Amino acid sequence: MYDSKFDKAYKILAEREGGYTDGRNQIDDEPTNMGIRQSTIDAYARNHPESNMPDNVKDLTAAQAREIYKSQYWDNTNIPKIENDRIRNAVFDMNVMSGISNAVRTVQTAINNTGGNVAVDGALGKNTLAALNSIPVDKIADFMDMLKTVRLDFLQQTPNWPTAKNGWIRRTGDY
Repeated sequence: MYDSKFDKAYKILAEREGGYTDGRNQIDDEPTNMGIRQSTIDAYARNHPESNMPDNVKDLTAAQAREIYKSQYWDNTNIPKIENDRIRNAVFDMNVMSGISNAVRTVQTAINNTGGNVAVDGALGKNTLAALNSIPVDKIADFMDMLKTVRLDFLQQTPNWPTAKNGWIRRTGDY
């Protein structure tokens, strides 16, 4: 099924994610391809045997990667309900990198730091969605600047920061 919001977000994500890497210099030393870990493919294949996922992440196709991203990081979230493209695409990217609860805590902190008032609970529920969807167009850039600041603060606390910081700074700067 065609989903123009997802397709836009996925196009941006796919440009940021690289090809195969053996996982060295990462905390869990796990290989990835197009940003998808071997363990993610294994779990997806168990839950979706009809998907014909490869046994080795190195053999993952672009179509299979898209299927995993849509199923695991888009369809089962409220991200599609975010009205602003720029915010929605950033939240999707953060979800892929850090999981939905970490992504949403970052968003909620940015909302509160720009004058909003939502619980920082990691849930992309009605209050967080309402706060995001009520940001005036002329305040989106200010919100995104705060979101990038909060995001980098979060990333600096992760164990992969020393080896991944250059790419993460560049990626976050694109939000």
